Amino acid sequence: MLKILHKFCSWPLRHVYRPIFDRWYDYRNNIKTRDVIPVADKKMEAEGCNGYQGVLLFTMKHFLRHLPPLHDLGFIDIGCGHGRACFMAAKSGVFSNVVGIDFDKTLIAQAERNKASFRYAHSSAPITFEQSDALAYMLPADRSYCVFLNNPFGEDILLPFLRNNLRALRQKDSFVAYINHMHLEQVLALGFTVFFRNNILRYSLLRLTA
Repeated sequence: MLKILHKFCSWPLRHVYRPIFDRWYDYRNNIKTRDVIPVADKKMEAEGCNGYQGVLLFTMKHFLRHLPPLHDLGFIDIGCGHGRACFMAAKSGVFSNVVGIDFDKTLIAQAERNKASFRYAHSSAPITFEQSDALAYMLPADRSYCVFLNNPFGEDILLPFLRNNLRALRQKDSFVAYINHMHLEQVLALGFTVFFRNNILRYSLLRLTA
């Protein structure tokens, strides 16, 4: 029944039914990712962190269906919260490994609890969670990644993070998945180009120009 609702609901109605979809996804996978958590740390709030809410299920499913051809690509979620995007990426069978990064140790602790109880598929990629500040985090330079940004913070953190990692993002096949692309124009000014965009679901897939 929920799958039918998800397929045929209009965009506004999907937001109405979002709590049902979220609860069902968590129940099926034995995890807890549906909470909406405001920023508790005043310093984080001042730096533009928006709090935590898991990615919309239908946005993530659409994103996974419209990926470019991949080969041995990793997945890094910056501002992973409780890890919903990481679990969906791991279970998709698309990525070779999955990493979730978050500044908040309480969110990482819940993500680790979710990892312990998650119902893995046979093809699931390994998942790692790490507490780290996006402003200081450097992407591994030894492989290509999909860097997943579910509008986790404001431009005061987003843009320095991308500037710090331009070299790593020039690796062959690396790209950025920017969900709720509120600061897209500022990101494009760093040298990124859009190779896929969905304005209804409000996300863009970006690569650095040569």
